[in-house]
Amino acid sequence: MSDEAISKIAASDSLPAGRQARNDDNTFLPSRLTTIEKLEFLYLAPYYLQSFFFLLGTLAWFISEAVLKVRLPFWTQVWGWSLVLTNLLSLPLMNTVGMFLEEAEEKDYGGILSFIALTYILTPFQAYAAVKGFLEKSEGPWFRTPKTGHITDTFKRGRFYRWLSSWLPGFSGTGQLNKPIFVLNYVFAKSVTSQKQPARRRGRLRLRSKAVLSLFILLAMVLNYLSFFTPPPARAVSPAFEQQINIMNKNNSTTSTTDTPTDNSLGLVHWDGTKYTGATVYFEAILQTNNAGSTATATLYDSAGNSVSGSSVSVLGTAWARARSAAITLTNNTDYTVRFKTSANTANFRTARLIILQSDATRITDTVTQVELGINSTTTSTSYIFAAAKKKLFGYNSTVWTPTPTIYFEATLANNTAGQTALAALYERASTCATVVSGSEVTVTGTTWALVRSSAITLTSGTDYMICVKAGANTAQIANAKIILEQTDAAGITNVELYHMYASIDVQTTSTTFVRGTFMNEFNPSNFTGGTFTYFSEATLRVTTSGPTATADLYNTTDAVAITGSTVTETTTQMTRDRSADITANMPASAKDLEGELKTDSGTAQVADSHLVIQVSSLTVPEKTLIFFPLALFLPFLIKRRKSLRVA
Repeated sequence: MSDEAISKIAASDSLPAGRQARNDDNTFLPSRLTTIEKLEFLYLAPYYLQSFFFLLGTLAWFISEAVLKVRLPFWTQVWGWSLVLTNLLSLPLMNTVGMFLEEAEEKDYGGILSFIALTYILTPFQAYAAVKGFLEKSEGPWFRTPKTGHITDTFKRGRFYRWLSSWLPGFSGTGQLNKPIFVLNYVFAKSVTSQKQPARRRGRLRLRSKAVLSLFILLAMVLNYLSFFTPPPARAVSPAFEQQINIMNKNNSTTSTTDTPTDNSLGLVHWDGTKYTGATVYFEAILQTNNAGSTATATLYDSAGNSVSGSSVSVLGTAWARARSAAITLTNNTDYTVRFKTSANTANFRTARLIILQSDATRITDTVTQVELGINSTTTSTSYIFAAAKKKLFGYNSTVWTPTPTIYFEATLANNTAGQTALAALYERASTCATVVSGSEVTVTGTTWALVRSSAITLTSGTDYMICVKAGANTAQIANAKIILEQTDAAGITNVELYHMYASIDVQTTSTTFVRGTFMNEFNPSNFTGGTFTYFSEATLRVTTSGPTATADLYNTTDAVAITGSTVTETTTQMTRDRSADITANMPASAKDLEGELKTDSGTAQVADSHLVIQVSSLTVPEKTLIFFPLALFLPFLIKRRKSLRVA
């Protein structure tokens, strides 16, 4: 019988006949329930509707995760799973409390595990019955036994009501109200058979029932306390990180006083701002001249030959220097390249890149990581080959990307003869171009440089990849090539791996002390907020003859000191990708210029590329308030204990 029906019975039994008649005529009467009785009803109503709330919450969660793919910005994973597990415990806890209150027979607790399983099976039916009973306008039937037709259960004031009387204000020690006000005739069925149990069995029953309740309470506490002790990352108000796109892979010199080259032969990159949440874009280049009084200038152009306003950067003098523009505006779905010039004498130019700073007040939903694998080179081979002494490598690890990225391969290609083709494809690392990545091949026909992208491809976790190139005939030319990893998630990207490139062209040395390739790149920790950031040094290197050891590391140019722990070594003659241990603790605390270093203990060492690899993990912060939820279970005991101490 529902609590609403119980309330109606109590109210009708306590009213004069005349007022009952008026009540039957739907005349509005104020409630005669006391405040305590109303609070009790407010507690029991959602208590018995738990099954309905469980189904409703599960359905809402499914729609949010599987259909809408959105979640509240503040709703973290730990909080979410705590709620799920707490809900899973709430149903068996509710039903076990019912057994306890009704003083079920001792043998009933022997099947508690099957009872818990049955609880979940009956959830839809229990929810329907609870809602139906809650909304019923009239009392349901009483069931009588087939033998006698009499009600065999005895009735008394509910245990929960008696328990409240022991500590709530306004009650005497006997559970009676101190004032002659209306008391709800609240009844609770108590099994006759349980009353006839011996005192010893009743003691064991109370012990076992309390043990079951304690078990569920303990599980809820453990889940919440584990959430509390999960180490929180240092999070900023806004998540942010820095993406970079390398444009060129070639040392260049010019005496031209106008921007050159005009044929896009230094390489093209594709821009689509919708793929980068909250992006601010800059252009950056590394330049010098051979004369102290001359100026080298680099400018970003679109593939149609239009310069990008505000993108020009200049360096005066003979020292290699990194120059960055102010924020620039790019056009979506447009390809861009770079051109450079000198004011006089000769300008030298070796690196150009786009800097993309992404940030958002709540979450970053879209980003693209572009990993350079290209070598500015030519080939006349009509079979796929690679530049063994200069090949760049990329290692794919599926565990560092959430959500899983959509992956593409792209390259800037041309042929030196009209009507002939240049082709490039992605291959698994090997001594020959043996295992191609299905669907990765891209083709350009003719002498016009063009950027072409494959359809989506699939990479194998734990595998290194390289590019191979061939010509349909005559000479194929390649300026750059990239693996493109696109991520999008309306609820927010949580894990991503970033690549900041240092050496974009191969560097060789016979020096036994470190030499630097002057491929400076700024590291600014303030661009990385709102998550956990783990840093590694990575280089693809080799020695030209067996025996020597090639060593590479990262060097803080600003402070003139090497980054501790960034060293990687290689003793093979095949280009091999090597990654350092975690160097997070040794990274600069403020903006500094970094660059790669290389040395050998004998012979010749060679590096094809080097990177600062940044693994981003947007870990969740546990909700500390969860720790106080279990403490509420002990509040009645604490109040009662405090009262007894005051009396004593």
